[in-house]
Amino acid sequence: MSKLYLTDCSAIELMRTDAFPRPHEPMLLGTNDIDDAATRAQQIKELERAFGPLRVTPPYHIFAPDKRSRRSSKLAVCHALPEGLVSPSFVSIDDACACAVPELAYLYICQRDELAEHVRCAMELCGTYALGPNERDTVTRYGLDALSSKEKIRTYAQENHGVKGSGKALSALRYVCDGSASPMETALCMLLCLPPSSGGYGLPLPELNAELPVIQHLGGKRVKGVRYGDLVYRAARLIIEYQSRLFHENAGSADKDEDRRDDLEVMDYHVMFVTPGRIKDFERFEGIVQRVAHHLGVSLNPKIMGTTEERLELRNMLLGNVLAY
Repeated sequence: MSKLYLTDCSAIELMRTDAFPRPHEPMLLGTNDIDDAATRAQQIKELERAFGPLRVTPPYHIFAPDKRSRRSSKLAVCHALPEGLVSPSFVSIDDACACAVPELAYLYICQRDELAEHVRCAMELCGTYALGPNERDTVTRYGLDALSSKEKIRTYAQENHGVKGSGKALSALRYVCDGSASPMETALCMLLCLPPSSGGYGLPLPELNAELPVIQHLGGKRVKGVRYGDLVYRAARLIIEYQSRLFHENAGSADKDEDRRDDLEVMDYHVMFVTPGRIKDFERFEGIVQRVAHHLGVSLNPKIMGTTEERLELRNMLLGNVLAY
């Protein structure tokens, strides 16, 4: 029986489902190892009949062993597996399907689109959430093991520098942080830190969901503890907390937020709370940007402030579907 070897956006879509294991065990396969690749429409239809509907949306982006084996159709877009891959490149899913590892799939994402899309995809791969995989399933999952890391993607791109997209992947990593816990943490980080030419404000990258030692005052006792900050500028003693409606409007959450802020402020951190409404309101958000820059000792050029075409495009891309959360 032939098999699908998913890559590109089809691989990313599969990674957003529970079919892709977290953590995963990658295996190194070369062009001679995937001679069972299903590339013809008839082969793919046979797989669908034998194993049921596949978990990704057609047309499927799949690997063929080489350029001569590519057979694109309405069902599939075929890519020739790059020769000479020196890193583990696939994860076995089931008898019908194997999937490119996150790092390889990401290089294919970087063969098209713009910097902001590359950064957003990498932040998800290096984060602990997964967007809904398609238009039929739009539910975001939280609290997951990260699929990759900034360092893993960098190492893979450097070791496989002959693969198209590796250069753009390395460029995008300058604006990527590990550890994002939600689409809105990713959006907030990108809005602050992407270069103005891509719609951001060019601020330094923070740590995301960083562990912060604190001294908690419990009654008359002083107890060593740990708190976590959403966006942390450790050297500047600044923490930006994103107050999502999903996790911060239930009973008791306000008290917990205040306890956390008190513990952090005792350690000389300044804590800023940012809500969805403050991000959506453009003028209020620019006020946040200016206050963050002040705490970081960064002088913002007035020419990069205000509405620009790039900024409006970035906000529409990042905030269009996730602002409620």
